[in-house]
Amino acid sequence: MDGQTEEERRKIRQSYRELQKELVTNGEKMEDPDEEAFHGARKKNNKLFKGVQYTREAVLDGENLEMIANKAVTQADRLMEVPRYDPIKFQQKLKSHFSTGRGQFDWLSLGKAASVCFNMPPTNVSFLSGPLQADYEPKQKKARQARKKPAEESDAEEEEPEDVKKQERSADNLSEVEKNIKELYKVLKKKCHQEQKNQVEQIAELPEDEQQEARKELRETEGEIDGLQYLFNPNSFTQTVENLFHFSFMIKDGRASMRLDDETGLRVRHVGDVDGDQRADGTRQTITSLSMRDWRKLTKAHGMEEGYLKHRVGSRHSRGNRSVVVDDSDEE
Repeated sequence: MDGQTEEERRKIRQSYRELQKELVTNGEKMEDPDEEAFHGARKKNNKLFKGVQYTREAVLDGENLEMIANKAVTQADRLMEVPRYDPIKFQQKLKSHFSTGRGQFDWLSLGKAASVCFNMPPTNVSFLSGPLQADYEPKQKKARQARKKPAEESDAEEEEPEDVKKQERSADNLSEVEKNIKELYKVLKKKCHQEQKNQVEQIAELPEDEQQEARKELRETEGEIDGLQYLFNPNSFTQTVENLFHFSFMIKDGRASMRLDDETGLRVRHVGDVDGDQRADGTRQTITSLSMRDWRKLTKAHGMEEGYLKHRVGSRHSRGNRSVVVDDSDEE
């Protein structure tokens, strides 16, 4: 390239080497983000690059540029680091700021400098809180009085626990649960067999071309009976809940099934005896809620006067054959 003498090129190379030496000597300052040495070296290197026209000088520029880039990376790392406090360096800075001329530490100056960080009234200052003419009256403590027992408690007769062994067994005892489940199973089996017999007789009365289609439909609903008529007791909400609870054991044992039909409602049927493996494969659990209000609505909507299961008169919830009257006042 023309326009640049050998002497000018020599000066450019010399300036690059001096800048390179400066980058090595003042490396600590250039790595400090608070110092201006880094920006000065970068501007100086850019100014020298404007006079570069040959490869020899460009190599020196590349070396300096690499060193400047490394300093920039170090600065970025320091900015991202969490500030660390060196106790020795902190002590040295405190001594440089709060030392007296005789080499002693000036604690008074440190206290004044730190007091601006606290929002508090000055010391050795007293003040009054409240009106000046108010007289102080100490609060009188009342004498503690013993609590008196009511006359009813003092005159009450002491009751003795009843002898449970002498009481008669009721229908709510655990021994009656198995009897109730047995009765539920007996009634279910009888009603389902009767329903199955009625369905077969109805199919036999149909024309021959319709009997085959009717038998296919019968396979899905064969022997099913109305679940509400079977489980609900229109005279006792408690016994209705007991029937549902006992029926759940029959489903768990694989002796009964339950399903909900969109047209006919709740349907139940007798399944029969199954082995343990088949019983475990088809077991599913469902939790449902039934309030007394729901029970009243269902019994009234279906016009139920008597269920398939007999009313248990031996239960304490139904002694005296008390019947439940459906009140329309709480219906929505």
